[in-house]
Amino acid sequence: MAKSSQQFDFQPKIIHTVHTGSSNPRCILRMGSIVAMLFTLRESRRAPDPALPRTRSSRLRLRPWMPWLWSPPAFAMIGFTMFLAASQANALPAEHVVLLHGLARTSRSMNDLEAFLSARGYQVLNIDYPSRKHQISQLAKIVRNEVTSKKGTAEKVHFVTHSMGGIILRWIQQNDPLPNLGRVVMLSPPNHGSEVVDALGKLWFFEFINGPAGRQLGTDGNGIWKQLGKVDFELGVITGDRSINWINSLIIPGKDDGKVSIESAKVEGMADFLIVRVSHPFIMKNKTVMTKCLHFLRYGSFGMQKESKP
Repeated sequence: MAKSSQQFDFQPKIIHTVHTGSSNPRCILRMGSIVAMLFTLRESRRAPDPALPRTRSSRLRLRPWMPWLWSPPAFAMIGFTMFLAASQANALPAEHVVLLHGLARTSRSMNDLEAFLSARGYQVLNIDYPSRKHQISQLAKIVRNEVTSKKGTAEKVHFVTHSMGGIILRWIQQNDPLPNLGRVVMLSPPNHGSEVVDALGKLWFFEFINGPAGRQLGTDGNGIWKQLGKVDFELGVITGDRSINWINSLIIPGKDDGKVSIESAKVEGMADFLIVRVSHPFIMKNKTVMTKCLHFLRYGSFGMQKESKP
């Protein structure tokens, strides 16, 4: 069961947005059904060929109301319906969403979220970047180039990020901002680093598993979060309070999701904050989380009642 933080004064601006696009499956199915109906009626008017065996389809007979469908008023109604469907499909361009996976993961980890958002009319770019091969500054350049090459002409591009993906986006916006950035949802971001990196980051196997970027995610003075300031974009943060890694949880103070503490996930300037009962590796696959991501992308909030700071 989700619960909202009570430590920040969140007053997000609510904007209702209609999400449609030329690839709207309902419009396509509607027009396809009309065409199929017309072909069926056309076949039903044909007399059966006496040279062929009689089948169920050849015994199809016109109903009393069927000739009306071929009248000019009926064609006018059908044409008007198809016009409305086409107008609805092209009224607004589909909104764009970029997905960024976390450290030592791939784009496959975001596949469920990609399918969820695509089914609701978004044009989704699920980026696969080499999270274990470079430092965060270099990864940010790779991600930015991928976004601008494929989404550079979009009016607005929203983001949903997991873990280190959120830090990469913050680095981009501070050093080489995307001019068309829309709303952003970060899932379990280490916005103030992770104590796990402090404890294990100097061990040889840590960099072998996580690469050079992993060592930049500590909470000490070497942590890259020290170089990042207040966010200046519309941001919602979701983090978990369940862990499947009890060793990491012994290292992390307070409640955590096995990698990042609840307090570390927060960042100055965020518009909304939500805690869910899920662990770090699976937060992007949680149905409640996906629904809340959708709500924030549409309206700028998670739909929870906010409470002011005391």
